[in-house]
Amino acid sequence: PTDSDFRRRYGLVGKSVILAVAYAWNRQKGLDVLCDMAARLDGNCRLVMVGTDPAVEHSLPPSVLPIRRTDSPRELAAIYTAADVLVNPTREENYPTVNMEAIACGTPVVTFDTGGCRETVPPACGAVVPKGDGEALYREAMAACAAGRYTAGACVTAAAAFDKDACFGRYLALWGVPQPRRQMQESTK
Repeated sequence: PTDSDFRRRYGLVGKSVILAVAYAWNRQKGLDVLCDMAARLDGNCRLVMVGTDPAVEHSLPPSVLPIRRTDSPRELAAIYTAADVLVNPTREENYPTVNMEAIACGTPVVTFDTGGCRETVPPACGAVVPKGDGEALYREAMAACAAGRYTAGACVTAAAAFDKDACFGRYLALWGVPQPRRQMQESTK
């Protein structure tokens, strides 16, 4: 989690913030689903899309707050932290980093059941809905905003499962590689 003035800067104080993040937006990443969702939101809720470009911005409803791609991990973490929920309507995915990044920032995730999405969203940190079910995605996102169903603490705790040091040891064990002794690790730092 990263503190910031993101909500104040963009006039989002007192509003529910639904976030969507992608390197590039297209149908495979769920651009059409997000446009449908944005059209249904009232004035108390705002969809923020990170990773837009001029062509995508031209196609977005006026209720969407577009933000161009950022190369700053700190800025992106601040945006994740400021959101109430991340929606990931991806139709094609391997192992979505955006889901893990949001959870690490204390933000729950609602996503389609695509590729590795299910494995990145523990039940205490969000919901996985059937692939392509925009209605279920919308309902779960609104429920996450309204009820406070998921806590930042539960998300941050769950994110520890993705810690690189913990995962590295498990990968070595999976491949049958002897794990280096702690003294050796310390001496190579």
